[in-house]
Amino acid sequence: MLTTLGSMHRGNSAFASLDYRQAWFSRHRAQQREIKAFLETWKEAARHRFHTAPPGSKDKDTYKGLAVTVDVSYLSVCTVFDLPDGKPWDGLGAATAKLLDTCEDVVVSREQAASTSGADESALAQGDALGDQDVLHGGVMIAVAQIAQGSRFPEVRRRAMRLWERMATTTGPGQKQKRQPAWDMQAMILGIKAVLEAEEAQRDPVMDMVPFKAQFYPSGGKWSDDYTEFRVTITAKMPNPDGKMVHKVVRMAALG
Repeated sequence: MLTTLGSMHRGNSAFASLDYRQAWFSRHRAQQREIKAFLETWKEAARHRFHTAPPGSKDKDTYKGLAVTVDVSYLSVCTVFDLPDGKPWDGLGAATAKLLDTCEDVVVSREQAASTSGADESALAQGDALGDQDVLHGGVMIAVAQIAQGSRFPEVRRRAMRLWERMATTTGPGQKQKRQPAWDMQAMILGIKAVLEAEEAQRDPVMDMVPFKAQFYPSGGKWSDDYTEFRVTITAKMPNPDGKMVHKVVRMAALG
């Protein structure tokens, strides 16, 4: 009798736990839909303002950059519940590629504006001294970093990495690198780059995908004494068959 009651109690607990999870997901999915609807409205407003702004005006560039920020926020909200399966952005190849096209357009236009407007070089130098590599590109850099980290389409993620490095190290079109990114910025870029290289080396050629067991995230890092090399520690998202987490140290040359 006691055994039966105990079994019933455990069964009721399991049902209660299941009901709680279903209620949790139902509530958060509803909130997700509300946020997506808000961002969709914001996206349309940003696009309208971009298309109605006078050609060549500063407002046009501002609204285009705003559209990029809203778009990447929208994609992040769309995939927020897909994180545990290791492929949150895998269904967004076309969307992320299109967003990267817009990011590249914004970067080129801002580089050209900075190189032709007679901008105060001392102001740019002061920004570099403060380690602020995002002064010129605003939220576009955040969007590109998000794509580089989230996408596992080989060409999309490599394009994002190239553009991220470009924004962090150059100040104008066709110019040589004029600045070395701040060490914390470099650490972020090199950490994601190390993950990309490790994962692409294990891409399944038949399925053209990176299996979850072959995916990593940057979990630490240390600069060499002369700051010419960053030793990135990357950790597998999935433990090995023995239940142990796999860690690798990847040596990455400093940027700039």
